[in-house]
Amino acid sequence: MADRAAATSNGGSSMVVADAPERIVKPPSRPPSPPQSPLFESDNPLNDSSFLIPDSPPSLAVDPPPPYRDRRVRHGTLRTSRRTQQPPISSEIDELDPGLGDTETAPLLTSRRRTISHSSLHSTHSIAHTIFTFFHAENGHADMVVSETLSRKQRAIRYFRPLRKRMYYAALFHLLIINFPYALFVWIYLFAATITGTATLITLPLGAVFCWLNLLGGRFFALTEISLQCRFHGPLSIQPPTPPHPLFKRLVPSAARDLEGQDDVVYVEQSFLRNSYDMFTDPVSYQNLFYFLVVKPALTLLIFVGLLVIVPPAFILVIPAPAVLRLVRKIGIFQANVALDGLS
Repeated sequence: MADRAAATSNGGSSMVVADAPERIVKPPSRPPSPPQSPLFESDNPLNDSSFLIPDSPPSLAVDPPPPYRDRRVRHGTLRTSRRTQQPPISSEIDELDPGLGDTETAPLLTSRRRTISHSSLHSTHSIAHTIFTFFHAENGHADMVVSETLSRKQRAIRYFRPLRKRMYYAALFHLLIINFPYALFVWIYLFAATITGTATLITLPLGAVFCWLNLLGGRFFALTEISLQCRFHGPLSIQPPTPPHPLFKRLVPSAARDLEGQDDVVYVEQSFLRNSYDMFTDPVSYQNLFYFLVVKPALTLLIFVGLLVIVPPAFILVIPAPAVLRLVRKIGIFQANVALDGLS
């Protein structure tokens, strides 16, 4: 009985095994779903922080999603395209300083090669152009344009023209013969009077006399200087004061100006004390002292020594003489403008 049951069971099992493909039907396998794009991560319920996997630890719910290489590449491409659209500003910086931005380990403060500034180049060109224009003729560019159409003989006649002009010799005569002795005499007088008057101010009457002579001499020398500069040099860009500064006596308005219907009437002040007081309180008196004691000595000495060096050889060689005469006249006009500016 037991053997039959075993046989029956064995046979039944064999039958079950044989008939298994007919009775048990397996569902068809589905292809794995493609991974969703990172752009639709917000629609996926798995990305919701409230959705938790039962077997996963809680720390996985708050972890950031893994980096997606395709997004990083796309953003990198966008950044690269934006960078290429920008103007190449860094190329100009690299040309000025090739040592900057070589590597990531470069120090923040590097030794920078100093470039020549535009102002230095412009000032150098201006100084050279100014010195070169000293040798040009008075008409400047007009003479240069006309000289292009002249023959060689006419150019030579135009070049040697200063040798026949009186104004060039007048400027040379003043700068080489009159200016230095006159400046030396004025400087000695005013320097001695200034030192003596300042030292004797403790004895008020005597010090006041020396100071009065000092200021009066400065005003007299100023009028003489303006007259000499206007006589030997010109045309000047600065005109002398009109009317000229008075030497001692001044023109003051009359009391009749207060009357209705009367024009302003001026008269010469006759009071010695009032004229002296006005001279001591006039800024022009001390302006004259500054010019004759500080400005004129240095300028006169420099010009006098320079002319002694270049004028005799130029006239001996004859050919550079016209250029030197033009230079002398330009220097004379320059120092005359300085004199009028300092004494006006």
